[in-house]
Amino acid sequence: MKKNFSVNIGGRIFNIDDDAYERLNSYLARLRNFFSVDEGHEEIMADIEMRIAELLEQKKQQGLAIVALEQIEEVIASMGEPDQLSDNEANSAKEASRIKTSGKLFRDPEHRQIGGVAAGIAAWFGIDALWVRIAFGILLFFYGIGVILYIILWLILPVARTTTERLEMQRQTINIGTLRNEVASVGSGLKNTGSTVLHSTGKFMRFLTELAGHLFRLLLKVLRLASGAFFLFFALSLFVGLGLAYIIREPFNGHMYSLDNITQADAFAWFVPGAAVQWLAYIAIALFVIGISGMLVFLGLRLMLKWPPIRWQVLLVFGLLIAAGLIVAGGAMYQYSHSIAEKANISGNTSYPLNKKKYIHLSAFPDDTHLYWSPLSGAELTKRNRNVLGRISLSIRPA
Repeated sequence: MKKNFSVNIGGRIFNIDDDAYERLNSYLARLRNFFSVDEGHEEIMADIEMRIAELLEQKKQQGLAIVALEQIEEVIASMGEPDQLSDNEANSAKEASRIKTSGKLFRDPEHRQIGGVAAGIAAWFGIDALWVRIAFGILLFFYGIGVILYIILWLILPVARTTTERLEMQRQTINIGTLRNEVASVGSGLKNTGSTVLHSTGKFMRFLTELAGHLFRLLLKVLRLASGAFFLFFALSLFVGLGLAYIIREPFNGHMYSLDNITQADAFAWFVPGAAVQWLAYIAIALFVIGISGMLVFLGLRLMLKWPPIRWQVLLVFGLLIAAGLIVAGGAMYQYSHSIAEKANISGNTSYPLNKKKYIHLSAFPDDTHLYWSPLSGAELTKRNRNVLGRISLSIRPA
């Protein structure tokens, strides 16, 4: 029976058994004792523990639940023993630099001229960064491909921030020796890999790029706040406008008639006759206003305050309200179209003297506004006076 421990290695939690814990603890103690005389020994040990955590994390992703002694031995074999460095340190460092791995592409912030793209590519190929910059300069004359490619790589390539990432960028084997050498080389300061003119030009371009980036982020922030304020103002205007539509009275001019001292709500009732159609229209408007204003308030607060958190359920509810408003509005339009399709007949007998004239012209126009049904007048709606919507012209010739 073995005991299991939960240990924190490089900021990550692992379950490890008793034997593996004792072996790893002894290994780290010997490394601390060995690097105690080095400048920056704390950073070296932090990088070593982080690399050990990365190796154990890879094994954990392969299905390993508890770290056993076998896995610790594999990690130690990969990282190396401090005795190997003390026996032949110079040769081991040269040998490690000659061994290349697949590595990864990163942007090199230590040797950058603008964004570190060229320096990172040069570190991966093991060449001088000047040649990569010349290649980008040549591509500049091919319809500006060099600039476009540089910007794309600048956006997608990560920055080599940790010691392990810098070694991966250089395609070096990661062990205690290379980690130690990399920490020492970074401590010596930034290296200028190009000419003085190129370095000065790159520094100026980097300044312009960072300034443009700050201005762009400021512009985005202003646009975000302005958009949020506009959404909130528009949502408030919907409710204020609907409220004023029932309060403010003003003259209303139609095509062939004019009304004095009515509200917009009364005018709406004038154009949408019938209680059934009106209620459907009112429900559609309510669903629209609640759905649109709710979404605008949610997005406005999110843009201005970054609160509340985005939840698709909330947006789905507002979207369903708007969709329901469309469906109900369609039903109201269908009901309205059928309510005015009813035809009426008007018949009567009238005698007119001809007075020796051969023709009589009878005309009826929709200008006869007294035949319209007015919901504001209180008159009853009848089949006879609801549908005077066209012009009738008759010519009668005596026999």
